Amino acid sequence: MTHLKTLIVYGDCQAEATARVLEKDPVVSKRARVIYSRSYEHPVEQRQDVDPADVSRCAILCEQHDPAGFRQRDQLPAGCHIVKFPALDCNLLWPFSCPNPYNEPEPPVFPFGRFPYGDRVIVEALDKGLPAEEILDYYLHHYQEYKIDLDHLLRLETARIRNREATCHVKMADGILERFTTERLFWAINHPTNALLEELIEQLLYYCGPADPQLVDADAGATLSAYFGPQGPLGAASIPIHPEVAKHFGLGWYDPDQLFRTWDGTMYSYQQYFAAMIDRAVAFRAMRRPA
Repeated sequence: MTHLKTLIVYGDCQAEATARVLEKDPVVSKRARVIYSRSYEHPVEQRQDVDPADVSRCAILCEQHDPAGFRQRDQLPAGCHIVKFPALDCNLLWPFSCPNPYNEPEPPVFPFGRFPYGDRVIVEALDKGLPAEEILDYYLHHYQEYKIDLDHLLRLETARIRNREATCHVKMADGILERFTTERLFWAINHPTNALLEELIEQLLYYCGPADPQLVDADAGATLSAYFGPQGPLGAASIPIHPEVAKHFGLGWYDPDQLFRTWDGTMYSYQQYFAAMIDRAVAFRAMRRPA
């Protein structure tokens, strides 16, 4: 293994998924030793630097763009080839998304909790102390009272994701905007499906070409299918999309009868998902209420 190039992938969970796919790909695994470097603080796993010896031998750094950047950058060899790529997310499909303050981490199995993705409409109702049944009814049947301007959101999202990748080699924004109505590109706001992850990896390998032209022969789609199945490395949980949002954007792939998987593996219908999330949040609120 010592003769292989060292390829470091730095970034969030999407970068980790990318590294896992590259490790499994038969072309890449014969050409490079892939190492993942986490960019964020994990609630359970301690963040660790890459072994300085590995950094000193790094031939390719695939660096996800963020304000901090790869924190061992000063240890890279002078000839290291750096490819910058953007993080991928989509507010369009989940316009009410927010952190869930009523979600309780349950390490080590559920370090991020069972419902880490919150919904602003539901959170605001929980903050008011409303009962679970009333919150669910309001969410399901009173969209006209809490709806937002989705066309304005589209304009904001277009500017945001294009601006974010302005300094990156890999460009994903226009592809997302062109494809999101005809293909499911995200399981959750920041968890891309195989369709989008394949495009990201193929672009990364193309821009790695100057350091190793043979890397472009890798077949990311085949590797994703063979080793990760249709859910892919980031499909452990999926978040329901509001039917009015699907209607507004004309999502051709949207299925109102789809079941949604939570982190504990439970499959819920649209209504069951939000009922379970609200019930758990109400129980969490009651447990935390001062005596």
